[in-house]
Amino acid sequence: MIQFLKESTFAVNEVLSKSIQILKGHYFSIGGLLLSIFLLFVVAHELTFYLEMSSILIKIPLMLLFAVTLLGLQLFLFKYILNLLDHKEHVGVVKTWPSWSELFIFLGGIVLFTLSSLLILVVAMIVCFPLIYMGIDTEVVSFEIVPNVAAILSFFILLRISFFPFFIIDKGTNVTKSLRWSLAITKGNVVRLFLILLSLAFVSVLNIYWVYMEYSIMAIIFSLINSFLIIPLTSVVYTVAYRDMVQEYKGSEDPSILSNIF
Repeated sequence: MIQFLKESTFAVNEVLSKSIQILKGHYFSIGGLLLSIFLLFVVAHELTFYLEMSSILIKIPLMLLFAVTLLGLQLFLFKYILNLLDHKEHVGVVKTWPSWSELFIFLGGIVLFTLSSLLILVVAMIVCFPLIYMGIDTEVVSFEIVPNVAAILSFFILLRISFFPFFIIDKGTNVTKSLRWSLAITKGNVVRLFLILLSLAFVSVLNIYWVYMEYSIMAIIFSLINSFLIIPLTSVVYTVAYRDMVQEYKGSEDPSILSNIF
């Protein structure tokens, strides 16, 4: 077990080191894309108030436009980082921008991703339901145990399937196959991914701590670090981890769900 943790830690350090090098060399392009996504999200949020009384004929086209642009920018960001990893820095914007089929598949994956969260909540309710007959108060089961169990299950299962967008843009797979591939490459890598997320979340936790302790200067410092370093780094780290896991994968070319859950 100790050797396994050492190997996992070493692998995590490699991923973080490679990601930092990529971010250092292309900080403004990656940061600019993330800033574009953030600003577009803010504009879309603000427009909902101004268009509240507008005709549905105006709302629907605008909603679709913002949705397609947001999805496109997110996939564009992942494609751009993949090009950097493959030493294709000079690939044009047109070739990097996702196709309509990739956008629709990505949207379908998001829908299934959301449904998975709801399914996990239902499973948690079923698993915890017998506790009521064991004498535990119904409110405790409903509002404390079930949400906590669902949160833990959601974290690990959604972590396993969260790499599906990369297979859409990198391998040209459909929705179900991209989810199956994500399960397959993350099998045996959960500890490694957890350590990566823990490393990235450390600054955010410190930021929350300083806000809670009402140390405004420290809170501002860590907020800036989180905004200008950790958030851009997260996208790069996720992409680097994907590429590494794909290269290490030795399983079937058409992975099944059941054989890769555990």
